[in-house]
Amino acid sequence: MTKGALISTILGIGAAAGLCTVFVKVSSPYVTVADAQKGGSDVHVMGKVVDHTLQQGAREAKFTITDESGQMPVIYTGPPLTSLASAPKVVVIGSYEQGVFHSDKMLVKCPSKYEAQKGGGGA
Repeated sequence: MTKGALISTILGIGAAAGLCTVFVKVSSPYVTVADAQKGGSDVHVMGKVVDHTLQQGAREAKFTITDESGQMPVIYTGPPLTSLASAPKVVVIGSYEQGVFHSDKMLVKCPSKYEAQKGGGGA
């Protein structure tokens, strides 16, 4: 094997290892509320905002989410989200520490304009 081929092989292996490391760090799993409460960082938790739990300020929102496995208090820090109270589902991204899920990223599923048409038949 020539010196150039050896260097190319080593660089290729290094690049592949680097890409794998980045992919693992960037991708975070969706977990249930119960699994999130066991710990872990940068996890995605999907749930519904429990009615009458939302307290929203300028840069922080506190609320409780629920899914089939339980309920969990959330503190979200970031830009205010106007559709949070009416969202059918939210995905909070962060980590669970000291009894609260801390999130600085959130995805809000908007209510569908087609919800009222479900079961109404079609053309």
